[in-house]
Amino acid sequence: MINEKKVVALVPAAGMGVRMGNGTKKQFLKLGGLEILNWTLLKLWESEIIDEIIVIVPASDINEVVIKIAKWQENTLSSTFTKVVLGGDTRQASVYEGLKSVSKDFEIVVVHDGVRPFVPINQLEEMCLQLANYDGAVVAVRATDTLKHVNETGVIIGTINREFIWAVQTPQVFKLDTLLKAHAIGREQAILATDDANLVENIGGKVLVVESQKNNLKITTPFDLYVAQAILDVQGDGL
Repeated sequence: MINEKKVVALVPAAGMGVRMGNGTKKQFLKLGGLEILNWTLLKLWESEIIDEIIVIVPASDINEVVIKIAKWQENTLSSTFTKVVLGGDTRQASVYEGLKSVSKDFEIVVVHDGVRPFVPINQLEEMCLQLANYDGAVVAVRATDTLKHVNETGVIIGTINREFIWAVQTPQVFKLDTLLKAHAIGREQAILATDDANLVENIGGKVLVVESQKNNLKITTPFDLYVAQAILDVQGDGL
């Protein structure tokens, strides 16, 4: 809770791990002896402002994840209520299903990828406080490479000014009623968004960018897992 407003975190965790190439879903891959989703939840359980966590998974994983979460939370001091709900066919649909399961006494929602184990929880309070002036806040990193615009054959047709270009990540924080409205309209308009901020932008919402921590890695490839292990080796079990 922050400023008397209850906060819920939605954690989409339905990745198939195709790019990993080993048949194991990426959220269940081991990192430093623990599964990636376990690391993500450990960090969220540390947050003093999150009142409830909703993990969103496909039907085939529900029973397994319920059992795992109960076991993982037994080994923590956290009492944060954590439940598992059925997702949809896409990430966007899964977040919408998660939103529909949130009770009406919550006012703020955090959306965070299940495969980003280095959750910058120290930034969550700052992001939630920004909702006094904005409809949402997202973490992102500045573009550092030169950006090129290419045509359909791969030929460069221009160079993009990177000064105002950011690569957006999660966590993303929104007013709950705003995100519900944005998802509902997105469904009506058949918009396929790559993140929740896109849907809020679509209804005219103002979303603030907050510079992310450098280690806020999303694990989708074997190389990402290698980098994450290197980060863990340097930082220790505290992530």
